[in-house]
Amino acid sequence: MLFTVEGERHTLGLTLGELVLTEAGWRSFWIGEGPPPDELQLIVDKLKPNLLAVSASSVRSAKAIARYQTALSQVAAKNHIELGLAGSGAWSPDPVVQRLITFEDFRAFLAEKNRQTA
Repeated sequence: MLFTVEGERHTLGLTLGELVLTEAGWRSFWIGEGPPPDELQLIVDKLKPNLLAVSASSVRSAKAIARYQTALSQVAAKNHIELGLAGSGAWSPDPVVQRLITFEDFRAFLAEKNRQTA
């Protein structure tokens, strides 16, 4: 699933992320602007993704990103889904979460996932 944090309308990075996923042989679900935190579990239940790739720009406040990251981490952990945090936003460091700073990071992350499932 590709989406931004709640309230983030900058989706250009998602478009490029979708291309990286396609190049790696993954199918993506484009969500666009992030759903409210209380809807994340409903969407995961419906789509059953293997990865949540979420982008935030530096326009969003660190407090808003942190709140959203908490909800994302809980849903990802509960459902055993990989979580990749992308964009220039002020994501909080988390050793369990993959931080995807560049598209090359995203490519390497997907290549590793493909190797693990091969």
